[in-house]
Amino acid sequence: MTKIILPVIVVVALLTSFLIPPEHGQAATKLQQLEQKIKAIEAKEKAVEQSIKKNQNDIKSITVKKEKTEDEINYLKNAIQTKLAEILKKEQEIETTKETLRQTTIELDEAEKRVLLRDDLLRARLRLMYTNGAVSYLEVLFEATSFADFLDRYQSLSMIVDQDKDILESNIQDKELITLNKVTVEKDLEKLGNLYLALEKEKQDLQIKEHSKEVLIATLEVKKEDLLEINEEEEKVLMDIATAKSQARKERDAEKKKIIASQKGKFAWPLPEKFRISSNFGYRIHPISGKKKLHTGTDIAAPKGTKVMAAGNGEVIVAKYYGGYGNTVIIDHNGKWTLYAHMSKISVKEGQLVKTGQKLGEVGSTGSSTGNHLHYEVRINSEAVNPLKYTVH
Repeated sequence: MTKIILPVIVVVALLTSFLIPPEHGQAATKLQQLEQKIKAIEAKEKAVEQSIKKNQNDIKSITVKKEKTEDEINYLKNAIQTKLAEILKKEQEIETTKETLRQTTIELDEAEKRVLLRDDLLRARLRLMYTNGAVSYLEVLFEATSFADFLDRYQSLSMIVDQDKDILESNIQDKELITLNKVTVEKDLEKLGNLYLALEKEKQDLQIKEHSKEVLIATLEVKKEDLLEINEEEEKVLMDIATAKSQARKERDAEKKKIIASQKGKFAWPLPEKFRISSNFGYRIHPISGKKKLHTGTDIAAPKGTKVMAAGNGEVIVAKYYGGYGNTVIIDHNGKWTLYAHMSKISVKEGQLVKTGQKLGEVGSTGSSTGNHLHYEVRINSEAVNPLKYTVH
């Protein structure tokens, strides 16, 4: 509701007190209080609606974030399963490598035993040869029955010694190869162990991330539930606000009707001075069309910008450019209407409650007009009547 300037109220009250019931001022004040109350309720309603909207946006954001986090958890679960499969594979490889290492160790032990055995045998023969000297071999050779037998015996002795050396060298090579293989297997086992530890670390990191995501989801769920509860509470508040607003509007409408009903007697003159009437109500030759036509109001010649005033208490039902009328205001006075046309400016709004003497706009020449003037009408049940019969002039 447009604020009413106090000095204007005082002046108009003094000039038109005979037209306004004594209780009207109090009624206007009460109406203003009701309008302010409604505005306050609507402001609170808007604040609650904004809060609910914000909460809904937050809930939507939480839902999206939760879904994203759940996708991340599923990804982490799959990654953990993959790591577990890799760890299991490495465990199997480690066990296989350990078994290989055990077998290699056994083989190495056996090779060492063979080398030692063959070495002991060779050493024993050498000791025997050095202890008994060449005599023992000579005895073997001299026991030959013929020269051919002698050569055979000599060759046999040489072959035994050579074979012992070859076997010993072969055993040493086996031992060296097995030793090298053992070192390789040990290195492989060490690598597998390091890979296993790395995979375990990756698995643990993934599990930690998964746990943190699950904690985040739980936190988001709690926050979402809190927001839903807040929304429920605020929706109840909205219902209370709607009830209060409805009641306040009923009181305001009742007060409006009371103020409009307070309009009694004749209407006040719509201009601040008794300007010349340039055209009365009734049939006339229209100044623009040139045809005889009912002139539905009274034209009052006045300078452009002259203040146009409400002729009585009432509610503005029209405040706009209205065809040939130009800028027009229509006020409902409890069934009776007053119309103000061709204004250069409109100062009120539709739905606004006005009182006698309140400014509606300014004189002009908008619409179908030949000069600055106010076209003033009075209508009863929407039918035009002679304004001067219902207006103090």
